Amino acid sequence: MQYEKRTRSWFMVIFGLPFFAVGFYFLIATAHSIYDVIRMASWPQTQGTLTSANARSSSSADSTTYYVAAQYRYRVEGVEYTGSRVAIHGGSDNVGEFQRRLGSELELMYLNQEPVTVYYNATDPADAVLNREIRWEMIGFKSIFIIVFGGVGLGMMIFGYRGKRTIVSPETTGKPWLSRPEWADN
Repeated sequence: MQYEKRTRSWFMVIFGLPFFAVGFYFLIATAHSIYDVIRMASWPQTQGTLTSANARSSSSADSTTYYVAAQYRYRVEGVEYTGSRVAIHGGSDNVGEFQRRLGSELELMYLNQEPVTVYYNATDPADAVLNREIRWEMIGFKSIFIIVFGGVGLGMMIFGYRGKRTIVSPETTGKPWLSRPEWADN
């Protein structure tokens, strides 16, 4: 009597899980950014006033990271709101020139007391943003993590779960090479 047996590697499944989780996190973050771009495309705009704007940078031995911060006021249907969301992708980074360019523009507008265009959610005017551009370089950067970490993690999990195939039969007990299907038939 001959039958096939699979030996799963739960260690490989568990080891691959954190890698997959990192890739999945970046997938969700990227999907959220794309969702924001889509929903913000139809947002109405109004004029606002910058109450502060600054571009910060932090240098290390091999790169400089930029961060843009701004506070602004704007009116929608006679009600004044304040906002601080500058762009769809928040936080600091050194991917492309976006942060440095936007920071310089906002600082110059603040110093010259120029009005800014504020895009706001018509159903919730307190939800607003100054720049609603999609940053393709940031999407590409996050895609690397999705593919590398998520792909490697998923591959390890699948490989570990599928396990190793062995053939169990009376004739394989004395000849262990016959228990591996890929070795048994030359």
